[in-house]
Amino acid sequence: MIAPGTLATVVKLSPAGREVARYSAVVTDEVCPEPWLAVRATWTMKTVDASGLIFEPGDTLIEYFSPEHWFNAFRVIAPDGALRGMYGNVTHPTTIKSDSAGVFVTWHDLYLDVIRLADGKVVLADEEELATSGLAQTDHSLFDRIRSTADGMLTLAKSGKFPFHTPPD
Repeated sequence: MIAPGTLATVVKLSPAGREVARYSAVVTDEVCPEPWLAVRATWTMKTVDASGLIFEPGDTLIEYFSPEHWFNAFRVIAPDGALRGMYGNVTHPTTIKSDSAGVFVTWHDLYLDVIRLADGKVVLADEEELATSGLAQTDHSLFDRIRSTADGMLTLAKSGKFPFHTPPD
């Protein structure tokens, strides 16, 4: 178990495996089912509208990563504490490494995203990115894994189950 308050560096890789984002986070004290890890980060990028889920500079993200599951999820919280929604990414299982310098979390995005808005509406996003990737022809096994993972995420998001949950205050 990684101690709450431990500094973390989160690295996002594109579907092609290139680094596209790197930012600082802190391990939270939220109790997660094994093998999940939760970190807290601050959104510092420009405003983004992701299928109705707005990310604004200063928002808090509680991010859930797993070295076994093929997805992650981010809870987006406005500066006033209001829940904006949840954003889930289909990914390769996350690499989580811990050493004396802190925790390093590396996740590899795989096109599809599942969004759960604050009102409970659930959206599957970026299907066109997967369709144009060519994976259906070049790596049908990975294509099928991405689709089945998204289906499982949709079920979790619609039911509000971890990691698409809202923990008690």
